[in-house]
Amino acid sequence: MRRALRRICQRDDSGCSRLSAERSNDDFDHLLKRSAACIHRVTIYASANDMALVASESVHGGIPRVGRLPKQNMQYVQAGYGNIVEVVDASLAPGDSLGHGYIAQSYELMADAGGVLAGLPAARRATAEMPGGATLACMDGRDALCSGGRYALAVSREREPEWSSRLLRHIWLVFLPIQ
Repeated sequence: MRRALRRICQRDDSGCSRLSAERSNDDFDHLLKRSAACIHRVTIYASANDMALVASESVHGGIPRVGRLPKQNMQYVQAGYGNIVEVVDASLAPGDSLGHGYIAQSYELMADAGGVLAGLPAARRATAEMPGGATLACMDGRDALCSGGRYALAVSREREPEWSSRLLRHIWLVFLPIQ
């Protein structure tokens, strides 16, 4: 991992770096502290409906997973990483029955990732000036600038997971307790 960080820092004009969504929060925070000076932006797509991350958290003794709880992941924005960390709530993105396939099955996420790769900040991706329209919606409702920094994928009601899928995911939490 250190070697990879060195490579990222040496290529700081590359504009693109990936960090695994399934790292523990402690590891992720440590990684941010060590690499903040050389990372332009980190976008965390988080979903409260991702059962694969719930299972991973349970198997690993309850160590929280980055990307599992959108509101909890806001800690990185509030801890002073707000200039480089963006958290996007992808809980309502369409995906597979376990809620994990939203990265591949959500054209909303793919469109937003295109904006990320183009170097556009979340505030800009939440505006209508994006090709095809806004890819994000402000969750704060405080002002036009979304000063609280909470964003969600702009998913139409027809594309959101059905109520039965959401119910099944919540029931699953009872049978797979987090240790």
